[in-house]
Amino acid sequence: MSLPEYSAAYLAAAAAADGVRVLGVPAEAGPDTPQMLGRWLLQAVFGMQDPGDDVPAPLAELAASPADPAALRALEDHVDGVLAGQPELDAA
Repeated sequence: MSLPEYSAAYLAAAAAADGVRVLGVPAEAGPDTPQMLGRWLLQAVFGMQDPGDDVPAPLAELAASPADPAALRALEDHVDGVLAGQPELDAA
């Protein structure tokens, strides 16, 4: 099982909680919740963004429909591709 597959529930929780703002909301210390872990993972992969910046299309699609399995799979595939090119991030 790949990291994106393992973390799919966390990615979906973060997208549902924060929408496209997920990359602009600091992953501050707090209780360990699925949305906090998902936010941290997404920010580790995509980095932080200013409000109003374009987010990657798969993330925008999942934020628009967090319960859509196809949107979640598309984000998983995108994250998998990013991690394949950045083994140090995958290890972290």
